[in-house]
Amino acid sequence: MSDKEKILADIQALHKNLMSELDKIIFKLDNYTRQKLEAHRSQENEAMDKILEKIKSQF
Repeated sequence: MSDKEKILADIQALHKNLMSELDKIIFKLDNYTRQKLEAHRSQENEAMDKILEKIKSQF
């Protein structure tokens, strides 16, 4: 695995861990706040997917 591939894998792993921690926090919140954060989380995932695709295309 090249250095660039390792960096990309690290970014993906960090993002996955961050989203997992966010899920744990969201679970503890009231319904209204949970719905708002879940919507934001979905947007965050979409944005990160686009960023990762741009990074992959530059390798």
